[in-house]
Amino acid sequence: MNRFTLIRFGLALTLLVFTMGGYWWWQSQMVTTQSNIVSLTTKIVGKEKALTYARNARKNLASLESTGSTMQNYLVSNADIVSFLSVLEGVGKVSGAAISTTSVAPQLNTQHPMLRVSVKVSGSFDSVMRAVGIIENMPYYVVIDTVTVDHAESLTKTKSSKKTNWTALMTLSVGSLIQKVSTK
Repeated sequence: MNRFTLIRFGLALTLLVFTMGGYWWWQSQMVTTQSNIVSLTTKIVGKEKALTYARNARKNLASLESTGSTMQNYLVSNADIVSFLSVLEGVGKVSGAAISTTSVAPQLNTQHPMLRVSVKVSGSFDSVMRAVGIIENMPYYVVIDTVTVDHAESLTKTKSSKKTNWTALMTLSVGSLIQKVSTK
């Protein structure tokens, strides 16, 4: 082989080695870049999921706040006890029965604050039953724990006719906002 061919061969071999080295370096950079892209994409997807979760949580919280304020309308607060008892006794006027509250006390053994209210309803059978139904469907969180219905006959002015008076004794559990009861 002549010298000119050897120089050309040496230059071609050197060019081939540099080209292969450059290709290998470029390929390793591409693999590193691709793994970085995959890692960043995973992080971005995670952040987007977290943002979506946070948006949904804020939306649910706003919904719960509005629901909570609506729910508080069905509960009796410290300032509303007298107005609740007035509404309760006003049911008697609507139903034609006489309603009186015999006791109001907080229930201390329940998970949520409740008031125990004892009520006496007197009148005709229809008016007593109507009053019990209205109390059961009042716009408050009211649970009727016990109902005892009794009747007594009394003579009217004409002495020949008897009038039956019905009495219902009820114990109600009423949802309350009262957290603590002071004994001062």
